[in-house]
Amino acid sequence: MRQAQGATLLVSMIVPLLVPMIVGACAGRPPPPWTLGEGEGEGDPPLSEVIISTAACDVGEVPLGTSRSCFIEVTNGGPREVEIVALTITSSTDVFSLPSPYTGALPVAASMEVRVSAHPVAQGPLDATLVIGFAGALVPERTIPLRVTGITGPDCVARVSSVNGAPVAVGVVPAIAPLDVVVLSLDESTVAPTSAITAFEWRLLSRPAGSTVQLTTPTAEATGFTFDDELGLDLAGTFRVRAEVFDSAGLQASCELELEAASPFDALQAQLSWDSPQADLDLHLRRHSDALCAAADCYALTCASAALDWGSPASSPRLDADAEGFGPETITLDAPADGVFLVAVHGRELPAPSNATVRVFHRGSLLFEGSAPVADDDAWHVAAISCVAGSCSASADGTHSALASCAP
Repeated sequence: MRQAQGATLLVSMIVPLLVPMIVGACAGRPPPPWTLGEGEGEGDPPLSEVIISTAACDVGEVPLGTSRSCFIEVTNGGPREVEIVALTITSSTDVFSLPSPYTGALPVAASMEVRVSAHPVAQGPLDATLVIGFAGALVPERTIPLRVTGITGPDCVARVSSVNGAPVAVGVVPAIAPLDVVVLSLDESTVAPTSAITAFEWRLLSRPAGSTVQLTTPTAEATGFTFDDELGLDLAGTFRVRAEVFDSAGLQASCELELEAASPFDALQAQLSWDSPQADLDLHLRRHSDALCAAADCYALTCASAALDWGSPASSPRLDADAEGFGPETITLDAPADGVFLVAVHGRELPAPSNATVRVFHRGSLLFEGSAPVADDDAWHVAAISCVAGSCSASADGTHSALASCAP
């Protein structure tokens, strides 16, 4: 009994001494900066808040066959390290992808960038969802909607819209002759429903040798041809143009158009062009029995206003074009009669010799072509054309003679 009383007395004496010691030892220690989470061990920090830079990722309009990316920043807002355990994209197609997938630890206050690439395969909006899984985060899984709108670039369609003022239906390839006034158009070009055509551009890629045509309005939807201040195609041969259309999405498309200017099928047609803008050359076409510069010789002074009378309107020559500068000059026989026709070129008021080119066409095909320098007061006897029963052949002459003036 005395022993128990002694033990009780000892405890009652020690406890008052220990309490101040414990309190003193804890004085000045800050409380822990967190509260324990459910199921966590004593002393572990709470789960982190993960901050996503965007609620959704819409990369906008992307042309088919190309790709565009959006970037999503993921930040660990603390207070503990977070582990990214999975990044996946839910979609019925392979439109979206992760070029550089990332998993692993994300320290407190650290950020990482997730790149999502979109490469549409069809027109219109396409949707998917990016899913990011975390360990150590308050929200273990975050979802981010993805969207891309597939578009197509413009479709460039170049066509002949009119010849000599007569409309040409879509899809029709019209017959074109030298001196015809031809208008080209891009009016059948199309763009995606969400875009609009904002600009046009035409370029002349090639033209027959000796041609000097230029495009009238190279930055408009429609354009034509001009030479020597006249509208139209100057020579027979092939003309190639290239067009481009630009849309509001910054896309462009190009197309080409080839025009074949041919002399009338049954006609015999002679064309003259030259290489000096200061030269003035005259083309002559006469029958074998007629003298050069005679009243029956077709050239600028006899054929300019009306056709000569060679027996019938179809077999009589007419001067279709009489141009200065580079030319051309063109003489046509709609239906040549049997006989021999002589082609010549006369140089007058030339400051220096000019290189002249003559082409003769029959039934739309090139029958003869020749070039030679022609000086002032010089007559170049080009070729003889023989026609029998609707068939014509050519033989070159090539001689020159002095000719100071030429009057009927």
